[in-house]
Amino acid sequence: MSISNCIALVAAFVAIAALIWQIWQSNKQSKMHTFLTYTQRYQDILVNLPIEIESSSFQPSEDSKVNEENLRWLRAYFDLCSEEYYLHTENLIDNRVWKLWRGGIKDSLKKPAFLWAWSEVQSNNYYHGKFASFIDGLVNENA
Repeated sequence: MSISNCIALVAAFVAIAALIWQIWQSNKQSKMHTFLTYTQRYQDILVNLPIEIESSSFQPSEDSKVNEENLRWLRAYFDLCSEEYYLHTENLIDNRVWKLWRGGIKDSLKKPAFLWAWSEVQSNNYYHGKFASFIDGLVNENA
């Protein structure tokens, strides 16, 4: 093998290694961007809900407008959860991230406000299929 062939072979290996590294970095950045985007959406939802939502003594308001507003934001929360569930089922997020998100969803479903909202939203089968079964399974795990 000539020196020029050796140099060409080494250059090819270096180019392939650089390409693999660049793909790995891009994948890592994409996952981080997804995580940060979903975290920001979660924070936006929580900021728009009253503090009492987190209370173990939560009761729906006698004011239907307050209930509608709370339900709107809690439906946004479940929409976010359904998207996270989809990302998980399609293997588009790391298992560590999914475990974190799943744990948060399960903890939220221990709170009366979230159970109330799920019941209200599901009264007309807003969600169906595997996601609805997933949430119902978490509710049952918490029972």
